[in-house]
Amino acid sequence: ASIVSDSWGGQEEEPIRAVFDLIFQLGASEGIGFFFSSGDFGYNSPLENPFSTHRQVDFPTSDPWVTSVGGTSLAVGRNRDYEFETGWGTLFDPLSASGGAWSPPPPGRYPEDYRYSGGGGVSTVYRQPFYQQAAVPAGLARHLPDGSVSPTPMRVIPDVSAVADPNTGMLVGLTARQPDGRTYAFSLARFGGTSLACPVFAGIEADAQQAAGFQLGFANPAIYARYRTAAFRDVTDHPLGPRHLFLVRNDYTNPATRMGPLVTVLASLGINGEGASALKAVTGYDDATGVGSPYLYVQSFTGSAGPGARLRAGLGP
Repeated sequence: ASIVSDSWGGQEEEPIRAVFDLIFQLGASEGIGFFFSSGDFGYNSPLENPFSTHRQVDFPTSDPWVTSVGGTSLAVGRNRDYEFETGWGTLFDPLSASGGAWSPPPPGRYPEDYRYSGGGGVSTVYRQPFYQQAAVPAGLARHLPDGSVSPTPMRVIPDVSAVADPNTGMLVGLTARQPDGRTYAFSLARFGGTSLACPVFAGIEADAQQAAGFQLGFANPAIYARYRTAAFRDVTDHPLGPRHLFLVRNDYTNPATRMGPLVTVLASLGINGEGASALKAVTGYDDATGVGSPYLYVQSFTGSAGPGARLRAGLGP
């Protein structure tokens, strides 16, 4: 295998981190690309991730020898055309019992109404790799999770992003055992997380490798070489201007069994933490979506993106 998709991670202070470093470096030397989900709890503040003891990035996705894949919320039009993307970060506001208002009022409260977000942030372990030097703002690369300033630039994640928000995610068929314990029923449900984004981008990387006609291996140098070109869309928290983005969804109380009364919620998009825990998708590289989401990435390996691709940097169709 030349492309490996991984959707797991833990705290960055991993005791056997050096062993993983060797594996990823060996893979790079053999033309193998490792892709890791950036996590589903933002900056991993204990307010967001109950399994984290302090604000930090995930590992192994923070390793400079892997490609860290973050998450977006993706809007698709009625004709299945691309509308817009924003960094994945969601607050939920349920419909009040009277049905006349959202409770609390949108966009909700953090962390009380927080419902997952794409992982990102600055490593406290790994220094800035060569391929990030021209793309990552110096102030961002030195701003450590605890608020202190590093004397040297550090590794920042994610590198790239793809659709992850379960509200806008992939429709998946699921056969689940019913409450009687004997029968099974098929249903369709939306699924997401950076565990979706990572294999999505790994699949796009496989297409790019096929287009190139040779094994691409460790992807990050090629990704950052295409930064600010039409290979990627530049994703921001406010793609439609300063107004907030919302969607309304109806859920079964138990989506797996499609049972129970419907619950109506208002999802506020593009809100990934607050204060020191905030990850913001801004113009250019950022710690919420990296260099952006793939647009003409595959075509960039064949030259078919066209001679004006750099002038159209980051723009959609």
